[in-house]
Amino acid sequence: AKAVDSSDYGAARSYVNAALPLLPKNHWKNHYDLSLRLYFLLAKSSHWCGDLEKASDVLQTILGESQHTFDKLNAYHLFVLILHDGGETAEAYRTLFEVLSQLGESIPAKLSPTETNKMYKTTANMLTGLTEESLLGMKMMDRTSQFRLKFYNSIAVVANMPRGDMVPFFACRMVQL
Repeated sequence: AKAVDSSDYGAARSYVNAALPLLPKNHWKNHYDLSLRLYFLLAKSSHWCGDLEKASDVLQTILGESQHTFDKLNAYHLFVLILHDGGETAEAYRTLFEVLSQLGESIPAKLSPTETNKMYKTTANMLTGLTEESLLGMKMMDRTSQFRLKFYNSIAVVANMPRGDMVPFFACRMVQL
């Protein structure tokens, strides 16, 4: 983890590749948290080393072995980055849409100009009267809301190509969260 934190992804990848064979056969069952962390470190370091195929394979393992939706969120986010980087924007959009739905978000299929204006006004009203002090005094977001914000940010970027009409919705939802 220290190698990843210091952006030495090559070293991190070597360390994780050396550690994985040391895990027992049933490591996903008996050492779930360790397995999840090591596999995600391998996927992340492989991605940053340019081995997108390895990163994708490892992410698929994580998504298949993870026991809870929350445990899959970092893997989904990295998977979407890989899809987007590879020009697979429609698949990236679909994945983000599905993940946000799993997080309880409702995304309309289309947004009319009237609905867009209404959303702008609702969001602007939320911001009316906010001061720097009131923003600083807001409570910290829970982890699920932090992930929602992260995925809305990604879908706003990805949607720019296949679904540019939805970008206002995503931008407003980020502010509303």
